[in-house]
Amino acid sequence: MDENDIARMVRDALTYVGGLNESYLRIRCHRGVIVLAGMAFTEAQRREAEDIARAIPGVRRVVNEITLVGARGG
Repeated sequence: MDENDIARMVRDALTYVGGLNESYLRIRCHRGVIVLAGMAFTEAQRREAEDIARAIPGVRRVVNEITLVGARGG
């Protein structure tokens, strides 16, 4: 499995995080280290994204650079 496959699996898995729009995320993989960057609306979404990424086969470590933004609908 190469780095593109791992990153794609992470992105696909993140589509199931409730309320998290994965189009707001950037996912990079290098030597099994996944870097998650972008935006989430809640700390729970941020943590769940990290947990999901960590569970993907081939992921050795997750660096979570997702930042929190204000609640939707403002």
